[in-house]
Amino acid sequence: MRVPRVRLFLVTLLLALPLRAAGAQGTWEIGVGRFKNAVDTQSTSGVALEFARWPGGEKKVQHGFHIAYFWGRQDTSTPTQPPGSSFSQIIETWGSWTLGFGMPFRVGPVDWPVRPFLEAEPGGMLYRSTHMSKYYRNGADRVGLVDESAWLIGPSIGLGAGVQVPGHNRGPRLQVRADYRAALLLGGEAVGVNSSGFWSSFGVKAGMMFTY
Repeated sequence: MRVPRVRLFLVTLLLALPLRAAGAQGTWEIGVGRFKNAVDTQSTSGVALEFARWPGGEKKVQHGFHIAYFWGRQDTSTPTQPPGSSFSQIIETWGSWTLGFGMPFRVGPVDWPVRPFLEAEPGGMLYRSTHMSKYYRNGADRVGLVDESAWLIGPSIGLGAGVQVPGHNRGPRLQVRADYRAALLLGGEAVGVNSSGFWSSFGVKAGMMFTY
């Protein structure tokens, strides 16, 4: 399956962002994990990549920048057509991808060997819902296509908690975190979003933190 160019560009950009921050004072984090959509019955769960930048020295209360890419796996449904149906086959596919960004606040000790932390992140989301249905009619040469894909955008909020080990003053350190994210998106009905535009997910991620 070919990867759309825009998706490949966003993933490349997300992976390249830490390189520009590597020479600056402060810390940066990279992580990868899984997320589970908590709203829609049509699954848009999948893989999440994220990058966080914390400028300045480590403090008990920090304020930084965070960007994340969520790829919801593509699912396919091919229901069996009843006898006498005018369609030989109907194929429905759906999925999603999301670009999230925010300015998180983190609270946690900086002098413990093992460092737990809590986070709150106001931000925003750009959401792409893909939803298409192909209709194959008996005796017809053409294929019918209904494309209900949509672009949505809106504010978001994230709440998270995690731990870093070992907690040496200069990195790298391993990090494990869990978070809940919610967004109110504008742009109409979409896969993974309810009729009011509400989207939410639970996620678990692992990665590394580097200090400069």
